[in-house]
Amino acid sequence: MNKVYVAVESEAYFEAYRHVLAGLKDTYSLPLERYIVSCARDIRPPPYLRPETGQRLGYNFSSITGSDKSIDLLGQEWPTHEELGLNHSQAAALKLALTNELTIIQGPPGTGKTHVGIAVMNILLRNQNAW
Repeated sequence: MNKVYVAVESEAYFEAYRHVLAGLKDTYSLPLERYIVSCARDIRPPPYLRPETGQRLGYNFSSITGSDKSIDLLGQEWPTHEELGLNHSQAAALKLALTNELTIIQGPPGTGKTHVGIAVMNILLRNQNAW
């Protein structure tokens, strides 16, 4: 009992995505390609923290701590979770996000993922001269 199936596609369905797909086709370098396409498991530090750059960066965390004290992102002394205004998990997520090229922050609703994301963006924007 052989059955033949025919797939019918409408070009109209893909019209909304045409410009995005055309843009991706013309892209020579996909951001985070090494993780998204190649599925690399070893997460590198961001370019501004790689050993070959020889940089030790002091970041201003005043946007979330209120203190202008400079924090060495590669150093051992980070502000405590209380100083950051975060719980232990959120503080760990913040550190991972600032010291890794790719960080995925996940959790159930109400655990502070957006709060941590905003803190990361505030710190990066406050320190854009460093990167």
